[in-house]
Amino acid sequence: MKQAIREARSEVNQSRERETALSKQVNTLEQQAGTLKSRLQSESDIAQREMKKSRMLEKKIADQQREWTKAMREKDENMRREILATEER
Repeated sequence: MKQAIREARSEVNQSRERETALSKQVNTLEQQAGTLKSRLQSESDIAQREMKKSRMLEKKIADQQREWTKAMREKDENMRREILATEER
């Protein structure tokens, strides 16, 4: 009977040790998950900012191209007018 009680106590102690170890693992994994979640949010925020910058730069380039095209058209028109004026003289 005493042997059975010792064995039962031993099993209880082993079970408690396993529970403690598993609880520590769960806590560690929860902390890691929280850290990864924070990092993911930070990376997502950075990606959104970079996307906005990219869009702004694309718009700036497009605006500059439009301005250049307009300037070239105006220059061509002025040249055409000068040629016509020269021909009329």
